[in-house]
Amino acid sequence: EESVEGLHLIKQAQAQLASALLENNVPAPEVQSLLTEINNDIHRRVLRLVEAAMRDDGWGEPPARFALIIMGSGGRGENFLAPDQDNGIILADDVGGQGKRADAYFLELAERMTRMLDAVGFRLCVGDVMATNPVWRKSLSDWRRQIDSWIRRRESEMLLNCDIFLDFRH
Repeated sequence: EESVEGLHLIKQAQAQLASALLENNVPAPEVQSLLTEINNDIHRRVLRLVEAAMRDDGWGEPPARFALIIMGSGGRGENFLAPDQDNGIILADDVGGQGKRADAYFLELAERMTRMLDAVGFRLCVGDVMATNPVWRKSLSDWRRQIDSWIRRRESEMLLNCDIFLDFRH
């Protein structure tokens, strides 16, 4: 499926799928793993839709290589029926002289992506652990510095951020 409406229907159908699997004695962790894979595929499709729309709107190609990361229950492979969004972006360090353009591009991408994911059925993260927040959208070298800072500070919020980040998958 390659439309927001179709992806929303897939997201809604997960409840029936989970119910049927559990009624057939499929262990809950296996159901969670399957739902996580479906959700990750939805994220990939949303990202492709957003990138195509941005090209159509004149933004061009991404100014740097990047990876969308899913954190929290999705990163651990433990999604069930109503996960919120826990996502971020890791940018390659080779942005070159396109720093401001890259910032604008990836902020726009993150805003469109989070809105579309919300429309599909992934509610916005109340803790703001989303790529729209610059804390969760940065270059690889900036991520390394950020994690080092979080670990050294050893405050509960910083350790929570490490815990959230370190269970990611791309």
